[in-house]
Amino acid sequence: MEKSEGAVIALSWYGLRRSGYSGIVAAYYHGLNWEGRRDDETKEDLVVAMRSSALGATDDALTEKIIGTAITVHKALGPGLLEGIYQKSLAAELRKIDLRLQRERLFPVYYRGARIGEQRLDLIVEDKVVLELKAVEALAQVHRAQLLTYLRVSDLPIGLLINFGSQFIQVKRVLNTPQGSSSSLRPPVPPG
Repeated sequence: MEKSEGAVIALSWYGLRRSGYSGIVAAYYHGLNWEGRRDDETKEDLVVAMRSSALGATDDALTEKIIGTAITVHKALGPGLLEGIYQKSLAAELRKIDLRLQRERLFPVYYRGARIGEQRLDLIVEDKVVLELKAVEALAQVHRAQLLTYLRVSDLPIGLLINFGSQFIQVKRVLNTPQGSSSSLRPPVPPG
């Protein structure tokens, strides 16, 4: 787990290779072999080790369901398609497991208190998790920065950056924690 500026925390899971709820195992993670686990641990041990203590059990379970569903979609479709195809497929799978979601929801963007436009977010799950989907060769720092901005715009607590474009799915979980003052990207708070 790495801590970035302010109080935003990011947990990276790369190179996920296996599906199934307990099968989120093959990650490029400190101290793990290429199969994503030490010789003496089980797949379930690794999933527990990869969890972020900053999330409650309910939110952690929700993000695990979403990640497992994304792995299912990636296994079925593989890399190389347009982002919109993955978005529609993931939305269909999330609905199958009875998760509430909104596709391409618009959020207003403010600059110095004035509304200047709107930002469209790919998927929002359970009014809590922003999913930013990519179909690129590899995730870059700019993609994480984009998701952090989307979390500030929406004022939602959790973001998942999911890349379907590589041979193995890439996932980065980012948390939007309070930073003491409201973001200039949201509407001004009336004094009082």
